[in-house]
Amino acid sequence: MKPEPRWNKLDMGVNREVRNLLAIDTSSEAQVVGVWTDGELVESFEQVGRDHSRLILPSVEATLARAKLDKGDLDGIVYGRGPGSFTGVRITVGVVQGLGFGLGIPVTGVSTLACLAQEEFHNAGAQHVVVALHAREDEVYFGSYSAEGGLMKLNGKEGVLAAAQVPGQSFASCHGVGSGWRLRDQLVPALQADVLQIREEAWPQARSLIELGLHAFEQNSVQTAQEAQPEYLREQVAKKQGPA
Repeated sequence: MKPEPRWNKLDMGVNREVRNLLAIDTSSEAQVVGVWTDGELVESFEQVGRDHSRLILPSVEATLARAKLDKGDLDGIVYGRGPGSFTGVRITVGVVQGLGFGLGIPVTGVSTLACLAQEEFHNAGAQHVVVALHAREDEVYFGSYSAEGGLMKLNGKEGVLAAAQVPGQSFASCHGVGSGWRLRDQLVPALQADVLQIREEAWPQARSLIELGLHAFEQNSVQTAQEAQPEYLREQVAKKQGPA
Protein backbone atom coordinates (compact mmCIF):
# COMPACT_ATOMS: atom_id res chain seq x y z
CA MET A 1 0.00 0.00 0.00
CA LYS A 2 1.30 3.45 -0.89
CA PRO A 3 2.05 5.42 2.29
CA GLU A 4 0.02 8.56 2.86
CA PRO A 5 2.21 11.70 2.85
CA ARG A 6 2.41 13.30 6.27
CA TRP A 7 1.47 16.63 4.67
CA ASN A 8 -0.09 17.79 1.47
CA LYS A 9 2.37 19.80 -0.64
CA LEU A 10 -0.10 22.67 -0.75
CA ASP A 11 -0.66 22.85 2.99
CA MET A 12 0.73 26.28 3.80
CA GLY A 13 1.05 25.33 7.47
CA VAL A 14 3.74 22.76 6.68
CA ASN A 15 6.57 24.83 8.16
CA ARG A 16 4.96 24.89 11.61
CA GLU A 17 5.16 21.10 11.83
CA VAL A 18 8.84 20.70 10.90
CA ARG A 19 10.84 19.67 13.95
CA ASN A 20 13.15 16.90 12.73
CA LEU A 21 14.90 17.06 9.38
CA LEU A 22 17.46 14.74 7.78
CA ALA A 23 20.02 16.20 5.35
CA ILE A 24 22.05 14.10 2.87
CA ASP A 25 24.63 15.02 0.24
CA THR A 26 26.94 12.69 -1.69
CA SER A 27 27.53 14.93 -4.71
CA SER A 28 31.31 15.01 -4.11
CA GLU A 29 33.94 12.84 -2.45
CA ALA A 30 32.57 14.06 0.87
CA GLN A 31 29.68 12.25 2.50
CA VAL A 32 27.49 14.70 4.40
CA VAL A 33 24.70 13.68 6.78
CA GLY A 34 22.93 15.98 9.21
CA VAL A 35 19.98 15.70 11.56
CA TRP A 36 18.27 18.88 12.69
CA THR A 37 16.08 18.33 15.73
CA ASP A 38 14.31 21.12 17.60
CA GLY A 39 16.90 23.66 16.53
CA GLU A 40 20.00 21.54 17.21
CA LEU A 41 22.21 20.06 14.50
CA VAL A 42 23.96 16.69 14.71
CA GLU A 43 26.21 16.14 11.71
CA SER A 44 28.60 13.71 10.09
CA PHE A 45 31.21 14.65 7.49
CA GLU A 46 33.65 12.19 5.97
CA GLN A 47 35.78 11.96 2.84
CA VAL A 48 34.81 8.57 1.44
CA GLY A 49 35.78 8.78 -2.24
CA ARG A 50 33.61 6.36 -4.18
CA ASP A 51 32.27 4.43 -1.20
CA HIS A 52 29.01 6.37 -0.84
CA SER A 53 26.79 3.45 -1.82
CA ARG A 54 28.30 1.27 0.91
CA LEU A 55 28.51 3.87 3.67
CA ILE A 56 25.61 6.31 3.31
CA LEU A 57 22.86 4.27 4.99
CA PRO A 58 25.03 3.27 8.00
CA SER A 59 25.99 6.94 8.34
CA VAL A 60 22.32 7.99 8.33
CA GLU A 61 21.53 5.39 11.00
CA ALA A 62 24.49 6.43 13.16
CA THR A 63 23.67 10.15 12.91
CA LEU A 64 20.04 9.54 13.81
CA ALA A 65 21.19 7.50 16.81
CA ARG A 66 23.45 10.34 17.96
CA ALA A 67 20.48 12.69 17.68
CA LYS A 68 18.39 10.18 19.70
CA LEU A 69 15.85 9.86 16.87
CA ASP A 70 14.38 7.01 14.88
CA LYS A 71 13.64 7.28 11.18
CA GLY A 72 9.96 7.43 12.05
CA ASP A 73 10.54 10.69 13.95
CA LEU A 74 11.59 12.52 10.78
CA ASP A 75 9.31 15.22 9.36
CA GLY A 76 11.20 15.70 6.10
CA ILE A 77 14.43 15.23 4.16
CA VAL A 78 16.74 17.79 2.57
CA TYR A 79 19.02 16.48 -0.15
CA GLY A 80 21.86 17.83 -2.27
CA ARG A 81 20.48 17.57 -5.79
CA GLY A 82 23.68 18.50 -7.63
CA PRO A 83 25.33 19.38 -9.87
CA GLY A 84 28.28 17.20 -8.99
CA SER A 85 29.38 13.63 -9.44
CA PHE A 86 26.68 11.93 -11.53
CA THR A 87 27.02 8.70 -9.56
CA GLY A 88 27.12 10.49 -6.21
CA VAL A 89 24.02 12.58 -6.90
CA ARG A 90 22.12 9.51 -8.09
CA ILE A 91 23.01 7.74 -4.84
CA THR A 92 21.63 10.64 -2.81
CA VAL A 93 18.40 10.69 -4.79
CA GLY A 94 17.98 6.92 -4.52
CA VAL A 95 18.37 7.01 -0.75
CA VAL A 96 15.99 9.96 -0.43
CA GLN A 97 13.37 8.29 -2.60
CA GLY A 98 13.56 5.09 -0.57
CA LEU A 99 13.47 6.73 2.85
CA GLY A 100 10.96 9.41 1.95
CA PHE A 101 8.55 6.99 0.29
CA GLY A 102 8.77 4.48 3.10
CA LEU A 103 8.13 7.15 5.74
CA GLY A 104 5.56 9.10 3.73
CA ILE A 105 7.32 12.42 4.34
CA PRO A 106 8.08 15.38 2.03
CA VAL A 107 11.54 16.14 0.66
CA THR A 108 13.25 19.15 -0.87
CA GLY A 109 16.35 19.40 -3.05
CA VAL A 110 19.09 21.98 -2.51
CA SER A 111 21.53 23.07 -5.20
CA THR A 112 25.11 22.02 -4.49
CA LEU A 113 26.25 25.41 -5.79
CA ALA A 114 23.91 27.28 -3.44
CA CYS A 115 25.09 25.15 -0.53
CA LEU A 116 28.73 26.06 -1.21
CA ALA A 117 27.80 29.75 -1.47
CA GLN A 118 25.93 29.56 1.83
CA GLU A 119 28.96 28.01 3.51
CA GLU A 120 31.19 30.82 2.24
CA PHE A 121 28.74 33.31 3.74
CA HIS A 122 29.21 31.60 7.10
CA ASN A 123 32.96 31.10 6.87
CA ALA A 124 33.98 34.48 5.50
CA GLY A 125 30.96 36.78 5.70
CA ALA A 126 30.90 36.99 1.90
CA GLN A 127 28.01 39.04 0.53
CA HIS A 128 28.54 37.95 -3.07
CA VAL A 129 29.83 34.51 -4.04
CA VAL A 130 30.55 33.02 -7.45
CA VAL A 131 30.63 29.24 -7.32
CA ALA A 132 32.40 27.37 -10.11
CA LEU A 133 32.80 23.59 -10.06
CA HIS A 134 34.98 22.01 -12.71
CA ALA A 135 32.86 20.17 -15.28
CA ARG A 136 35.26 19.13 -18.05
CA GLU A 137 38.09 20.75 -19.96
CA ASP A 138 37.45 24.51 -19.74
CA GLU A 139 33.82 24.25 -18.59
CA VAL A 140 32.39 24.94 -15.15
CA TYR A 141 29.11 24.48 -13.32
CA PHE A 142 28.41 28.12 -12.53
CA GLY A 143 26.21 30.01 -10.09
CA SER A 144 26.29 33.59 -8.77
CA TYR A 145 24.78 34.33 -5.35
CA SER A 146 24.18 37.33 -3.09
CA ALA A 147 23.29 37.40 0.61
CA GLU A 148 19.76 38.40 1.50
CA GLY A 149 18.35 37.95 4.98
CA GLY A 150 21.09 35.51 5.96
CA LEU A 151 20.58 33.26 2.93
CA MET A 152 22.41 33.20 -0.39
CA LYS A 153 20.01 33.93 -3.26
CA LEU A 154 20.70 33.04 -6.88
CA ASN A 155 21.45 35.83 -9.34
CA GLY A 156 20.15 34.82 -12.76
CA LYS A 157 20.44 31.09 -13.49
CA GLU A 158 22.80 28.25 -12.77
CA GLY A 159 24.41 26.70 -15.81
CA VAL A 160 27.35 24.90 -17.33
CA LEU A 161 29.51 27.25 -19.36
CA ALA A 162 32.96 27.74 -20.75
CA ALA A 163 34.88 29.55 -18.02
CA ALA A 164 35.71 32.41 -20.37
CA GLN A 165 32.01 32.88 -21.16
CA VAL A 166 30.48 33.22 -17.71
CA PRO A 167 28.33 36.35 -17.48
CA GLY A 168 29.63 39.64 -16.14
CA GLN A 169 28.32 40.54 -12.69
CA SER A 170 26.66 43.70 -11.40
CA PHE A 171 28.50 43.69 -8.07
CA ALA A 172 31.97 45.18 -7.70
CA SER A 173 33.61 42.36 -5.73
CA CYS A 174 32.98 38.76 -4.73
CA HIS A 175 34.45 35.57 -3.32
CA GLY A 176 35.18 32.62 -5.59
CA VAL A 177 34.45 29.08 -4.41
CA GLY A 178 34.87 25.65 -5.96
CA SER A 179 37.17 23.45 -8.01
CA GLY A 180 36.41 25.38 -11.19
CA TRP A 181 38.46 28.29 -9.89
CA ARG A 182 41.55 26.50 -11.14
CA LEU A 183 40.46 28.32 -14.32
CA ARG A 184 40.68 31.70 -12.60
CA ASP A 185 42.65 33.23 -15.48
CA GLN A 186 39.52 32.80 -17.62
CA LEU A 187 36.88 33.38 -14.96
CA VAL A 188 38.12 36.67 -13.50
CA PRO A 189 38.16 38.72 -16.73
CA ALA A 190 34.74 37.37 -17.71
CA LEU A 191 33.13 38.25 -14.37
CA GLN A 192 34.19 41.91 -14.52
CA ALA A 193 34.42 41.97 -10.71
CA ASP A 194 37.23 42.00 -8.18
CA VAL A 195 37.68 38.55 -6.67
CA LEU A 196 38.70 39.13 -3.06
CA GLN A 197 39.26 35.53 -2.07
CA ILE A 198 39.30 32.14 -3.76
CA ARG A 199 38.68 28.79 -2.07
CA GLU A 200 39.05 25.89 -4.49
CA GLU A 201 38.64 23.10 -1.92
CA ALA A 202 35.06 23.43 -0.78
CA TRP A 203 32.51 20.81 0.25
CA PRO A 204 28.81 20.88 1.02
CA GLN A 205 28.09 21.00 4.75
CA ALA A 206 25.07 19.86 6.75
CA ARG A 207 24.61 23.31 8.27
CA SER A 208 24.06 24.95 4.91
CA LEU A 209 21.89 22.12 3.60
CA ILE A 210 19.63 22.45 6.63
CA GLU A 211 19.43 26.24 6.43
CA LEU A 212 18.49 26.27 2.76
CA GLY A 213 16.21 23.28 3.26
CA LEU A 214 14.36 24.88 6.16
CA HIS A 215 13.76 27.95 4.02
CA ALA A 216 12.32 25.73 1.29
CA PHE A 217 9.99 24.06 3.81
CA GLU A 218 8.91 27.47 5.11
CA GLN A 219 8.10 28.48 1.53
CA ASN A 220 6.32 25.14 1.05
CA SER A 221 8.70 24.34 -1.79
CA VAL A 222 8.64 20.58 -1.17
CA GLN A 223 8.18 17.39 -3.16
CA THR A 224 6.98 13.88 -2.63
CA ALA A 225 9.84 11.39 -2.46
CA GLN A 226 8.91 10.04 -5.91
CA GLU A 227 9.49 13.53 -7.35
CA ALA A 228 13.07 13.81 -6.08
CA GLN A 229 15.43 14.22 -9.02
CA PRO A 230 19.13 14.90 -9.60
CA GLU A 231 20.15 18.19 -11.19
CA TYR A 232 22.20 17.71 -14.34
CA LEU A 233 22.91 21.17 -15.68
CA ARG A 234 24.65 19.73 -18.73
CA GLU A 235 21.41 18.07 -19.83
CA GLN A 236 19.54 21.36 -19.44
CA VAL A 237 22.06 23.17 -21.60
CA ALA A 238 21.94 20.45 -24.25
CA LYS A 239 18.16 20.83 -24.43
CA LYS A 240 18.38 24.59 -24.79
CA GLN A 241 20.96 24.36 -27.54
CA GLY A 242 19.16 21.60 -29.44
CA PRO A 243 16.70 22.09 -32.30
CA ALA A 244 13.33 23.60 -31.45
